[in-house]
Amino acid sequence: MWRNWKRLYAESVHIRITSYFLLILLPLVAMNLYAQNKSQLILKEQAMERTKGVMQSAMQFIDTTLLNVEELSNLVVTDSTLNRHLDAADGELEPNDILNFQAAATELIHFRTMNRTLSQTMILHTPSSLLLSDSGYSRLNDMQNEDWVRETVRSNGSPWYYIPAENQFTSLGNKDLIHNTEVITLMRLMTQSEHLREPSIFMASIRKEYLYGLIGRLADPGQGTIYLFTPDGRLAVGTPGSNPPSDWEVKGGDFGTIREGEQSLMMVKVASPSSGWSLLMLQPQNALFEKSSQLRDQTYVITAISLAIAVIVAWFLYRGISFPLRKLIRGMKEIRLGRLDVRIEHKRADEFGYMMDTFNEMMDQQRFMIRDIYDKELRIIQTELKLLQSQINPHFLYNTLDSIYSSAILVGADQIGEMVLNLSKFFRISIGRGKEVFTTEETVVHLGYYINVQQLRFKGRLQVDIRVDNAVRSCMLLKLILQPLVENAIVHGLEQKSGKGQLNIEAYPEQERLHIRITDNGSGIAPERLLFIQNELGAIGSTDMKTLRHDVKELFGLRNVKTRLILYYGDQAELHIDSVEQQGTVVLVTIPLASCADPIGGK
Repeated sequence: MWRNWKRLYAESVHIRITSYFLLILLPLVAMNLYAQNKSQLILKEQAMERTKGVMQSAMQFIDTTLLNVEELSNLVVTDSTLNRHLDAADGELEPNDILNFQAAATELIHFRTMNRTLSQTMILHTPSSLLLSDSGYSRLNDMQNEDWVRETVRSNGSPWYYIPAENQFTSLGNKDLIHNTEVITLMRLMTQSEHLREPSIFMASIRKEYLYGLIGRLADPGQGTIYLFTPDGRLAVGTPGSNPPSDWEVKGGDFGTIREGEQSLMMVKVASPSSGWSLLMLQPQNALFEKSSQLRDQTYVITAISLAIAVIVAWFLYRGISFPLRKLIRGMKEIRLGRLDVRIEHKRADEFGYMMDTFNEMMDQQRFMIRDIYDKELRIIQTELKLLQSQINPHFLYNTLDSIYSSAILVGADQIGEMVLNLSKFFRISIGRGKEVFTTEETVVHLGYYINVQQLRFKGRLQVDIRVDNAVRSCMLLKLILQPLVENAIVHGLEQKSGKGQLNIEAYPEQERLHIRITDNGSGIAPERLLFIQNELGAIGSTDMKTLRHDVKELFGLRNVKTRLILYYGDQAELHIDSVEQQGTVVLVTIPLASCADPIGGK
């Protein structure tokens, strides 16, 4: 059966054309489905971003509310009049103490009127176990066994929020004031007097209904839920009748997705950087993707119709024998455009296969007749040249990224933006394709972006002086011909030197040649190493281009610069290095001025 099918496929144009159409349509269908899924992800991200923005606004209102309450508590605990009334009373109450407590209750009423968000203000007078509020006072029993009392003492004057649980057991006589599950209460120690062993406790209650009013409208009614958490992860308020999932922490960011039963929930979390309180919203994804799901179903129907149409069209194309002829026509058009390397690939065994084989043989003969030795040699040199140039960019990229990393550690983040800006300007030219030569002035401007990045990294220890003679500003230089030399001066010279470093770059004409001198006062090069470098660079000439080794890692950047100079400007272009150890290094590039006007022609 396989042999029969293979023979039928080789001999039947109809089957082949139908298969080709299916091969064309199936990737389009796959791309369409991929686009549908991608659009859902984009829709989800946009919805999360919008939700996050609204939640951040609500978080600001909550921060303002909590800040006002904490500022009010600070006024209360430091109020001298109120503390004087409380200090006057001790464990055994006298008639005068009752009057002082009444005065203190009056003060509480005054403070509560200053903040309308508070539902109750209270003070626990620890020596007498009396709870004073703006509505009166009562004695608390077994006060020392209350968790909130111990926690307030441990806070040592810092405010914290008490959130009573629904089934909280209490021995207080007035349970509704403190353990009311409809409020959250800020608790804070009063200023301690010298004759009191234990300070009193100030309490200010905020109704959960008020806090939920600030966030409740953010969630879709009947579908979404929203929760407010304290800095230590305790639930303060949430959508009535619902509980947050146990794994509500968003891993790796502000967005996430969890499953609750058979339903997928979109989870968005916003945390306040100032107060530490956080909001968590859960929204069902089904409602978000309802319309896109309808569009996906319509896509399935359109795909099925398209497949049926493809089969019908393939039949008509088969009847017209158009597919093999189109291949031949396409090949002829390529020839007319001058592309002599065109070749028709096929595995046909019929007459059209014979025609395409004849076409390929004809093109092989044409290529053999047109291409000569000069054309081949030129292509080889251009290919090697592009390879050498492409090897420079990654080398610089890694060094520069190391510089950005070092700078991020040594300085604040406000300098990283400037480094990245200069780096992006540098790569816009160095990695961009098309233009391979620039004027000397453009080259210096481009080089300045790299130098700016290095100066930020050196934090004021690198001084740079660039001087370009007006007579050579319009001379054409290869892209990235100077950058590796400046990089070597900084990384291998100035970076190894303690104290300030000086880098000088000069471009001037002399004896019909363009001279570019790069000087640094870095650590220099040892005599043995300098001799090795000079010998290696001196061995590179135009006759070595075909035997040039690309796997040599020693002197990688200098070899590339010297090779590119010779390929573009000829043997008269030179790269010379001189150095004195612990004093500095001088790199001199000389190029014939005639070659600078037209580098390729100059060669």
